[in-house]
Amino acid sequence: WLKSGSCLSDHQYFLAQALGAMSTPLSRLSSAHGLPAASESPSEKESNGQQEGSRDDSHNHTLRIAIGLFAGYGYYNTMRGTFPLQMKSVAQELDIPMDRIGMPTSIFSACYGLAKFFGSVATDYLPCAECHALGVLLCGLDVAAMSLCTGLSGFVWLWGLQGMLQAFGWPFLARIVVTELPESKRAKYWGALSMAGNVGALLTPYGMVLAANAGLTWRGAFLAAGASAAAMSVLVWWLLCCTHKNGASGAAAIRAKESKKSASGSPVFSVLKNPVLLVLMLTNALSYFSSKTSKEWGAIYLRGTGLADSDMQVANLLFWAEVGGSCGAFLSGYISASVLGGRHALTCTLSASIAAGALGILVWFSHASAVAGGGAAPMPFAAACGLQAVAMLGTNGVRTLAGLHAAEVAARDGILGMANGWMEIVGQMGSVMAGQPLGALAVYVSGATGSNRADVTRDGWVSILGVLAAASAGMAVLNFLLLPQEERRLGQAAAGTKKSD
Repeated sequence: WLKSGSCLSDHQYFLAQALGAMSTPLSRLSSAHGLPAASESPSEKESNGQQEGSRDDSHNHTLRIAIGLFAGYGYYNTMRGTFPLQMKSVAQELDIPMDRIGMPTSIFSACYGLAKFFGSVATDYLPCAECHALGVLLCGLDVAAMSLCTGLSGFVWLWGLQGMLQAFGWPFLARIVVTELPESKRAKYWGALSMAGNVGALLTPYGMVLAANAGLTWRGAFLAAGASAAAMSVLVWWLLCCTHKNGASGAAAIRAKESKKSASGSPVFSVLKNPVLLVLMLTNALSYFSSKTSKEWGAIYLRGTGLADSDMQVANLLFWAEVGGSCGAFLSGYISASVLGGRHALTCTLSASIAAGALGILVWFSHASAVAGGGAAPMPFAAACGLQAVAMLGTNGVRTLAGLHAAEVAARDGILGMANGWMEIVGQMGSVMAGQPLGALAVYVSGATGSNRADVTRDGWVSILGVLAAASAGMAVLNFLLLPQEERRLGQAAAGTKKSD
């Protein structure tokens, strides 16, 4: 059709030939405009068929890995919630004071933070898919072993070990995503896999209620949770380890695909000298503190404040909190990129303000109910569920975008790996503060001493909600301080784009 010369001059014809030598075949251009396509030779048809088959295989490979990572990382978070939901039962049966029962969760956070830092380094040398699946099994065995504990020290050791084993989760998932999933769809899968943690966490309360309804004690519940993790690890191993392309997995694939250079000088001091990264580290610590408090103390303070009066209501409140957290993880990235023009700090400021407002309402009504001295619920249960969801929506929105913001800032200076490590360590420091210190605060506010330390009043549990509201307000202030820097960064990026054009 082109050679007929009826529609194109000579120079237009040769221009069309040059365009045809590029990535889009002329046959596709002509068919897109309703024109007759050029006939293909048998060899071209065979080549196109092989390309289509390769694309189908690649799509199936990507989908199965994404499903395997979603199931695996989700179940890491399911195991992470087992002990916090049984803390009250354990404390009552083993006569452990309430201001000490939070010690295992503090040890967990400290071990988890250090293990995630070193785990990120270990992904360069270990087979990531196999380790991710193995970690699910080991976490389940650790939870099952907790059923044998007879005192606080056993829980401290085993829950600290759980924190170390949890490092097989996110660091190895992140490396698999970078090396195995297509770059064009990586952001979409990253957001979906971030939600897997919330999905896994919301399963734990219902699993514990199911175990209680089946007549199992907390020991039986730990055994059942461990057995379910063993079964899940087999599924994760099959999805991840049996689908790697060309037999490549783990360190070999990573070394073949990555050859990035680090920044000149010491990356440690480069991170600590960057004021934006320091502010984002503090933001990360507060977001970890808020999320960890909601997950590990929620089952106790929701009953203590009167917001829930049964285990099923507690499970429902925690369910809606995880639903809100999942929506926050997904919507924060979408709103920042598509609505606010990549303004991560502004999105975090708004998200943290929303969380602080929702938690402030819960504190107000819970405190008013405590002052009145009545046993009635502070507010309608549906309203409590909605406020829990809104609070976690804002908190998880900040937690998701703080990491992305830090990664973008660090990538420009070539210190991405070290910055991620520091973000995790400082973030886990916030998680440590969500353990025993909160239990001690509740006891102090209640005025309980001596043998009465387990008798925490409603005001004591309301104080935990008040600390959560203050943490959300702190995140809003920190990100508000980054707004001028963010506008300068976006202005420089826009100027660079215009210059390039």
